[in-house]
Amino acid sequence: MIYDYRWRGRPAYIHYPGYYITWKKGIAATSVVGYRFGAVRRKAPLAVLPHYLEWIGRAGRYDGRYSNLDYLLVRGNAPAGRKSETEGFIPVRSAGKWLILKND
Repeated sequence: MIYDYRWRGRPAYIHYPGYYITWKKGIAATSVVGYRFGAVRRKAPLAVLPHYLEWIGRAGRYDGRYSNLDYLLVRGNAPAGRKSETEGFIPVRSAGKWLILKND
């Protein structure tokens, strides 16, 4: 959940899950699998790996799709009225503006 999505004034961090997949060969929700003309295809069902909300920090439309995941990687703080979006998760580790949360 990328609340603080800007780097040097540009929305660079919204693409972080795609970089994570490329650099670490990790599993992450990314919008790349939604493009029907791309080389990357979805294999995991939405219940296991939901669609990525890349503009959660700007638009503020969270529908609870990440509530059943084991871990969340969060950058920045949720706005005051949206603290409940990470309810049920406990902090595991943090570094700067990054925070790993585990589902309780």
